[in-house]
Amino acid sequence: MNMKNLQTFDEFLTEAKKIEQNPTTSVVYHTSRVPLRNLSNTPMWFAVDPKDADWYFKNMADEGGSFLYKAEAKGKLLTIKDAKKLFKKSGMDWDEWTADIVSNPTAETVDSLDGTRLIKGQGYDGVYHEDYNPADYQKDTVVLLIFDPKKTIKGVTLQKSNK
Repeated sequence: MNMKNLQTFDEFLTEAKKIEQNPTTSVVYHTSRVPLRNLSNTPMWFAVDPKDADWYFKNMADEGGSFLYKAEAKGKLLTIKDAKKLFKKSGMDWDEWTADIVSNPTAETVDSLDGTRLIKGQGYDGVYHEDYNPADYQKDTVVLLIFDPKKTIKGVTLQKSNK
């Protein structure tokens, strides 16, 4: 492993602060290894940038199979800027919660996190947060975590598949 290309956590946070802090799009994209038959009520991540969605698709396709869906998020969505304010007001650490969320946790783990309970307790259906950029893992992008896709995601359409 080339150690000089590894990003420190501080560098990650610095880069994350450069990301657009108030995404307004409600059009979202989801990439899956298997066909999406039905939406469930367990947490699910969505790309907000179609270029990122294409990269997630490509990366997954390179590993054996990929389906790319486009949909619309309709609900109360918490922006990064407002999430940081909410966490600070509540005495919680946004950066710590974000680090937990980007570690590919299970749905049960996502729901068990104090930060998730804080956000959901304020009536939010989802939250934007920083995650790795699928085109360049040394950079960040903004994604949307939806807590109950069955309730919040509408109009799901398959955009492409390599199967």
